[in-house]
Amino acid sequence: MAGGHLRRVAARLGLTLASLALTLASLELAARLLTPSFLVQEREGVFASLLPLVNGRSAEIQVLQLGPPLPVAAEAGELRVATFGESSMEGAPWGHAASPATQLGGLLAGALPGRRVTVLNLGRTSSFALDTWYYLVGTARYRPDVVVFYLGMNDRYDLDREACLPATHPTLHGAWRWMVERSRLLWLTRVYLPRLAGGPGSGADVTGSEREQPLRCDPDRAFQAWTDVLVETATRHGARVVVATPVFSCLAPLDRDFAGAHRGVAPGEALASADGPYRRALACLLAAGCDLGAVDLGPDGLGGLVEAGLRVVAAAASPALVKPPDELRGAAWKRSAAAFGATLVDFAAALRAISPGHRLGPPHLVDSVHLSPTAYGLLARQVARAILDGQRSGPGAATGPVASLPDGAGEPVLAVQDPTEVALTYARARQFLTAAILAGQPAAAANPRARLLLGWLRRGLGGPSGLDAADEAGLEDFAAGAGLVRGAASPAR
Repeated sequence: MAGGHLRRVAARLGLTLASLALTLASLELAARLLTPSFLVQEREGVFASLLPLVNGRSAEIQVLQLGPPLPVAAEAGELRVATFGESSMEGAPWGHAASPATQLGGLLAGALPGRRVTVLNLGRTSSFALDTWYYLVGTARYRPDVVVFYLGMNDRYDLDREACLPATHPTLHGAWRWMVERSRLLWLTRVYLPRLAGGPGSGADVTGSEREQPLRCDPDRAFQAWTDVLVETATRHGARVVVATPVFSCLAPLDRDFAGAHRGVAPGEALASADGPYRRALACLLAAGCDLGAVDLGPDGLGGLVEAGLRVVAAAASPALVKPPDELRGAAWKRSAAAFGATLVDFAAALRAISPGHRLGPPHLVDSVHLSPTAYGLLARQVARAILDGQRSGPGAATGPVASLPDGAGEPVLAVQDPTEVALTYARARQFLTAAILAGQPAAAANPRARLLLGWLRRGLGGPSGLDAADEAGLEDFAAGAGLVRGAASPAR
């Protein structure tokens, strides 16, 4: 009797497990057959990603036009280059036309005449290294010949729990990665579910109380674990890997600290109260031929003040932290490149070498981490040279001619987005240093609102606006309409 009961239970259990296995197999087959195409042509030779953020944050996808999807199989002799990164790889705040990925495509196409070059731009605003890993896995079926990584300034370890797992539970996370790489169903679920179900910061960028969440792990250890995972995965998939060290503006802590100290204060009132090093730095940026290195910003100069600010920014990571974030993140990439045989492009060092006073900041950095179109061109040129060196020799070398890149700045950037509205957003947030740098960029020169913003900033510091009589007469209306004075209606964005 008992034996018969056990047999019936075993039969039911077996049937249940078989049904579950059949269901999962059917779902897996459907996922493989019906996975949506997420790489669409944006311009000749450049494809952009439509993937959402895996980490649950919200950020608008910047693809401006939807062309045909990327074919899974490459043409004979086609060179496919997949570029991964954050908003800088997308080209913020100028749009995809100025992005390193777009400029890289132009450089490679010019240097490889007669060969089809396809660049896959998988840069994503507000992404973390964990997002990049899922994008990398999803891109594997397109078999890129070269994978480029330029990221490391966004990662946080107080939101999505997976951000810490490669460091805190490497074996467990390794097993999870093994399954995701082999199951399209798991990949689809992890990539799209946070946006569908809501996750940390879904529906709005992380602000307010979410910034005060305790860290779940040590950021330096976790980021190093992720760079190792990314480079190892791309190498194992058969791609040549190029990693570029990230950058961080020397003025960012000064701007962020001022904005934080004036939270809730109307922008115009905050500007009028600016004093000390912040006021002197802003006055310099608003003057022609500004040399921040020559400005008296305190007893230790700009370097000392910024170093103190950087300690505050990164204090949660380690009490002993004294290096700027770009150096810490860059060191992680250097170690991973050496460990897995990737090509290193020390972009931070190259940009520092051509920057005033060898400090990373204006005019090349227009805010904390985003670059001018010309500086994005420098990044693209350095990466292109690394790729072309591999095309001249080694496995997978080009059979056709490989031209040398001409010296000078990056390829001409056409139709970049005007940065004026971005500058006004920063001004409303009381980050006036960034607003001045953006409004003073050549791409904003022809925009009357950029001219008025610069005039408003100059006059707010107590000096002449530098505007003609007509612009001066409309300055108050401009400030009110732009939301720069108390009581003004919030402008449409």
